[in-house]
Order: sequence, then C-alpha cells, then structure tokens
Amino acid sequence: MSAVSEVIETQIDIRDAAVSQQGFGTPLIAAAHAFWPETVRTFSALAELTTAPLNVPTTHPIYLAAKALKAQQPSPTQFKVGKRTSLATQAFKLTPTVAAAGSKYDFRIDAKPITATAAAAATVADACTAIAAAITAITPPLGVTAAATATEVTVTASTPGARHTFGTTYANLAYAEITPDPGIEDDLNAIWAADAEWYGLVIDSVGAAEILIAASWAEAQDAMLFFATTQDADCLGSSATDVCTQLMAATLQRTIPLWHHRGAEQYACAAWAGKMLPKAPGSANWANKSLSLVDMSPLDDTARGHLRAKNCNYYVSVKRIGFTLDGRASGGRYADITHGLDWFEARLQERIVAMFANNDKVPYTDAGIQLCRSQVDAQILSGITATIVDPAQEWWTSAPAVATVDPNDKAARLLRDVRFQFVLQGAINKVLIQGTVLVAAA
Repeated sequence: MSAVSEVIETQIDIRDAAVSQQGFGTPLIAAAHAFWPETVRTFSALAELTTAPLNVPTTHPIYLAAKALKAQQPSPTQFKVGKRTSLATQAFKLTPTVAAAGSKYDFRIDAKPITATAAAAATVADACTAIAAAITAITPPLGVTAAATATEVTVTASTPGARHTFGTTYANLAYAEITPDPGIEDDLNAIWAADAEWYGLVIDSVGAAEILIAASWAEAQDAMLFFATTQDADCLGSSATDVCTQLMAATLQRTIPLWHHRGAEQYACAAWAGKMLPKAPGSANWANKSLSLVDMSPLDDTARGHLRAKNCNYYVSVKRIGFTLDGRASGGRYADITHGLDWFEARLQERIVAMFANNDKVPYTDAGIQLCRSQVDAQILSGITATIVDPAQEWWTSAPAVATVDPNDKAARLLRDVRFQFVLQGAINKVLIQGTVLVAAA
C-alpha cells in the first residue's frame, strides 16, 4: 500500500459503453453455392473468392456480382456472401421480334457467341427452330436444353442451382427470365438470422419471380436496400405485368431496380451498390453516376420513357459518359433519401441506447428529459454535417416539461412526445436553362 492511500482512495467508474453501430456500407450477395458451409461469410478482396480452398469460378454469380461491387472507386471495404439453399431450375424464353428471310439472331449464353439464321421463307416458327438448333449445336454443351414452339424458345438449365447468363442487343430478339421461385424468402430469413450486419442486398437472379419476393422481404426490414437487376424485354414496352410495373404498383421504397441489357453478365445493380454504399449515407445523389466495367445500355427514347414511367432506373450514355438515371426506388422515392434517413434513425437509436448504458439513471425530471432531447439535437447536427439536413432551413426539437407528463406515463417510466423537424437538403438531377440571344445590341 502506498502512502497516498492513507490520505485518499480513488475508484473510477469509466462510463464508455460502446454501442454496436449498424453498417450502411456493407453489401451482401445472396447466392446458391457449395463452396463453403457457413450461411454467411465476409470477404475483403475479390481474390479471396478465386483462391484455394474456395476456388469460386469467375463465371459464377458470386464472382460476377462481387467483381461488379469491387470494380468501383471507392468500393466497399468488405462484402458478404449469404448462402442460398433453395436451388432454382433456371429458365428463360427468347422471342423473335423480327422474322424475315435470312434474319440473323446474334446472342450469347455464358459468354459464348451464338448466331442463328432464319430460313429463306422465314416465319416466327422457323426462327424459333433455328435459334433452338443453334443453342443445341454448341460444343461442348452449355448445360441447357432449348425447346422451340411456334412463337418462342424456352431455355432451361440442366442442373438445379446453376445460373446461365444471356446477352443480346435486343435488336430482333426479346428476352424474359421465367425461373420459378424455389424459396428465396426462406433463404433470406436464414441469412438474416445468421448475420444482420449488412445493408445492401444483391441476389444471384435476374428473374421476376425471385425479384418480387426478395423485394417484398426487403421492404419488411427496418433498414435495407435491395438492388435488383432485370433484363426482361417487356419492361421496355407498355406491358402492365412486367416486373418493374409490379414493383411500382406495390410502392416499394427499399427496392432500387435497374434495367440492363447484360443484367446477368455484368450485375449492373451490384456495381451501383458498390459505387454508392461506401459514401456517407444521404450525402450523395444516386443519379448521374458512372459505373466501372458496366456497358451503357443502347436504349431509345421510347424504351427510356417506359422505364421512367415504371420507376425503373437504367444506365445510358450522356455525352459519352455513363449515367445512372435517375436514382429512384420502385415506389418513387429517391434512394439517397432512404439511405440517409435509415442512417439518421439508426444513429439516433444508438445515441439513446448509449445514453442509458452510460448513466446509472436518467431521472424523470426536467434535466433527464432534456438529456434525452439533447441526443436528438446532436443527431440533427450530425445530419447537417453529413449533408442530409439543410442547415439554412429552420429545424427544431421539443420535449415536454415534467409537470405536463401524464402520471401514468411517469409511473410506467415512459417518456412521450420528444419531437423534431428538419428539412432535407435534396439534390438536383436535371437543369433547365433558358436564354436569349440577340443578333445585335438593342
């Protein structure tokens, strides 16, 4: 015992309880695979997938989606892969939109170039027969079967769980993914139960059935964005039953759909997630962004108009620069708003939890009530720093005086009516300029 202890003894209770913070920059790829047993696994680099002992093929959806994520600058520092155990039997249909003598149909399956040529006296049925025959003739076999009818060709994967990519210019051949849902909701529930520390969802499918169920699942979560890529041709027209129209009709604010002509080849929406999630939530507009390793879609005015009407985003050339247009969820809300407000709510909750954790008691007095209110003030100030809250517009917080509190609430130790209001900064997506040019000074 030192001499000082005869004069004073000191004990310090350090109140530094740290609250786990929800991550808003981590995406998860949900995919069927047998590369490892864990339901969720975390990665930092793309090379971790392709090296032993995992050896994920570079043609697998996990690799393709992760490549799209990590190709962006900046990119997420880490990403997660959630294991789907339900195995879909993939199927898609190809419909010739032009059937003239000698018509050529150029497309790719699993990056393998295929050309089918219609007969001299071509009908749609003849074109379908030629397309199916061209697919079947590929050596070595692609792992799919192709069956022609009088109006379309159905391509079906030979192995449940296998995913095959398709690409075309859509000049004379329409594509639609018709894979039935094998149970993606159960897969996502199991993934979420194993690890909920992620924010952006990407799935291994561009099929409407799985997209719709995953979108409904994501909407029910407290903080989540679902990045859905579709390449179904009927989204480009006036169809009232395509996946984009159904997502819009459900007013889903957590699904960010993007139509891309190489959807399953380049996972454009995964690239978009990789571009935006590393940024401070709410600080960046999701529109007008260039994506690395993603081709710009060759969409005409009519197709773009249909996509806009369905709140479906797309990636096109604007003055030879790739632009994501226009950053909306299916329900019409801009993605940066949801991203920013999810962050605001989660951080406010964390402040309140930390307040309780680091105080023996928050008294039910005016001082205790003001301590609660001060957490809201602090979070709004953080929102200003994060460029979510507009500091030029009036904002306020309020809390009741203890004398006005319902005695029943005080007895129940429940504080109500802590309120706040602020104005979002928003963003500019489009500029209208009007000018007058004179041929001579007046």
